Amino acid sequence: MSRFANLKKIIETPEEIPAATPAATSTEHPAETPAAPAAPVVSLPAPAARVDPPQPETLAKRKRGRPEGKRSDPSYTSTTFYIEKEVLQGAQVKLIQEGKTRDVSEVVNALLKLWTAGNVKI
Repeated sequence: MSRFANLKKIIETPEEIPAATPAATSTEHPAETPAAPAAPVVSLPAPAARVDPPQPETLAKRKRGRPEGKRSDPSYTSTTFYIEKEVLQGAQVKLIQEGKTRDVSEVVNALLKLWTAGNVKI
């Protein structure tokens, strides 16, 4: 007989403990066969209250992953230019001293805006 034969009975009536079924014993080594443990009482949790899935408008508000940056912003474009190492390092040190609230590209962007508006002469 299977050791799971009384499982249905245990689940249906958890307050009653069914009698343990005798285990098959070997006649050669009776001292080595351990006694069968009593079947545990299984109590099933009450069904949980139904939770409705989130609505589409709440899913659109919560985005996964990193926040969007300049790379995905259509008003920015990527470019490459050469700067002397000492100038770049000086700018980075200055930004760190200010609290690193912006990066070098934002400083360059602000300076180019001032220059193109005619407020800064080079």
